[in-house]
Amino acid sequence: QLGIDPAWIYAEEAKESSHIPNAMAFNGDNFIGFLNNDEEKVKKALAAGFKKSDQAFYGSNAGKAFAAAYQIDKIAAIKAGAWGLYQVLGRFSLPTYGNDPDAWTDAFKSDPVQHSKRALKAWIESYGSEFKKAVNDEDYAYTTRKYYGAPNPEYERFIRNYVAKYRDAMAKQSTEETDSTV
Repeated sequence: QLGIDPAWIYAEEAKESSHIPNAMAFNGDNFIGFLNNDEEKVKKALAAGFKKSDQAFYGSNAGKAFAAAYQIDKIAAIKAGAWGLYQVLGRFSLPTYGNDPDAWTDAFKSDPVQHSKRALKAWIESYGSEFKKAVNDEDYAYTTRKYYGAPNPEYERFIRNYVAKYRDAMAKQSTEETDSTV
C-alpha cells in the first residue's frame, strides 16, 4: 500500500520499537516548542520539569512525561511524542484524526498496531516520492537522515542488517513452501 520495500518497514519497526506496538518516547523540548509561545503553558511546562533544550524520555519515564504534558496541553503533548511500532511523531499522525486529541488517544490505546500503520502512512506521504524512491533504491543514508532526523551510521547499519535479515527469512519461507508442495 505504501509503495515501499516491506523489508525497510520491518527494519524500522525493529529499530524504533523492538516490535512493541504501544511503545513510546517523549520529547520535552518539542513539547515546549509545540506550546507556540503560550506563556502560561510554557511556565507550567518548565515548572513540571520540561526543558527548552534537548530532552527525551523513554520507557516508563516517557509515559509519565506524556501524562504530565497532557495535563498542560493535549495537542502539544501528542505532537511531541513518538508513538507505536514506528515511533512516528504525533505531529504527523494527529491530523489523520482531525486534530482531535481524544480521538487520537482512543485510537492509540484501543489498537496501537493499526494506529502505528496509519501514522507511518501519514509520515511516508508527507515525505513523498523522493523518500519512497530512496527506500526502494536502498539509500539508507538518505532514509536515516529523514526518518531519524540526522545522519547516523550506526542506525543506517542496523537498518541495512535488518533488511537483509527480513529478506533472508522471506527467501527461506518461500523455499520451505516450495519444498512442502513437492
